[in-house]
Amino acid sequence: MSAEDSADATLANRAQPDPPADSEALTVEIERTREELGSTVEALMAKVDVKARARERVADVARRLPEWVGQRRVPVLVGVGAALVAGWLLLRRRRR
Repeated sequence: MSAEDSADATLANRAQPDPPADSEALTVEIERTREELGSTVEALMAKVDVKARARERVADVARRLPEWVGQRRVPVLVGVGAALVAGWLLLRRRRR
């Protein structure tokens, strides 16, 4: 075994806590580990759930939209008006 392997083994032993001596302490440690693992899994699942994140984003935008439109009423009305005129012109052009 080389010095590097020995150092790695020492670090691995140091990184893991010593197991509890009695069964009650071991049971408590197992429950704590299960709770931590459960929390970690829930957090990962929340990050992976694209549909739920998209719904949250849409709800957030919907809440902010009336405020945003109220602050920018004139530009929004001009944009809507321009879109209506452009649509009307396109329909008129197609009918000819």
